[in-house]
Amino acid sequence: MHEELDELRSFKEGRNTLNGSNYEDVEAMIELFEASHLASEGENILDEVKAFSTGILPERVSGLDGRLLKRAVHALELPMHWRVQWFDIKWQIDLWWKDLGLIEHVDFAKDRLVESFLCALGLSHEPRFSSLRKSLTKVIILIMVIDDVYDLFGSLEELECFTGAITSGQIFAKRYLLKQSGTMSATYHIWKDLLERNKDVIYNVSMIFQLCNDLATSTAERDRGDAPSSVVCYMREANVSEHVARKQIKVLINHAWKSFNAHCFGNAEMLLLRPFIDVTVNVARVAHMFYQFGDGIGI
Repeated sequence: MHEELDELRSFKEGRNTLNGSNYEDVEAMIELFEASHLASEGENILDEVKAFSTGILPERVSGLDGRLLKRAVHALELPMHWRVQWFDIKWQIDLWWKDLGLIEHVDFAKDRLVESFLCALGLSHEPRFSSLRKSLTKVIILIMVIDDVYDLFGSLEELECFTGAITSGQIFAKRYLLKQSGTMSATYHIWKDLLERNKDVIYNVSMIFQLCNDLATSTAERDRGDAPSSVVCYMREANVSEHVARKQIKVLINHAWKSFNAHCFGNAEMLLLRPFIDVTVNVARVAHMFYQFGDGIGI
């Protein structure tokens, strides 16, 4: 904290000056403005920084555009320290999504920002994992767009090319990680080993998620001509009604939960992997949350 205060004093005394017309400097001015709201009684330097940045930023807003303009206006409306953090995360992710520009090229995909954040929140709700939730939300948004590409938009030829591109990217990423040394390489091998040793856990959780999804979406997907779900497949294979097929899918979900429970709670080694298990089981719980009363994502 003393080092930060020394930098602020240097700034105040003119040894480090900011040119507000410069992009990086405006970013720095916003950060100073935000930091000044953490002041306690007697921290006069932060009061002076607040007064200075509050005077400069409104003058610069008219000359800004894009993300920097939105950040400046958002900060001036109410500093981050004074906002409800969970609500502000939505604004930050929404800003990222719009700046990404992908939605302009995939207008067939639904905007599922809120649903994606709820998924991330369901996977890891602890306050200390705020950054994880932001990253997970971004990943889930992209997964949902890709899902729409496969289900609603792409032709067979286009999807074959798209799948090839994704596969090539995965191969490149794997080769890149294997060539790295130190922490990155070690992390890759640790995760690979973890997933290999717990593939039954991942399988059962994935099964629960997919079957819950099928129960909620199979009718709508069948009506629009999508690929057959597990419900439709069982109806055809067993020559039974939809009602009977749905009962069987629920039996399979129950079996998957029992397999998961036996692996996680009947294995002393799994106690050492509690964080991994907690997030993994939450994937299944999120599926029940979204699909308990119908399609809570695709609607």
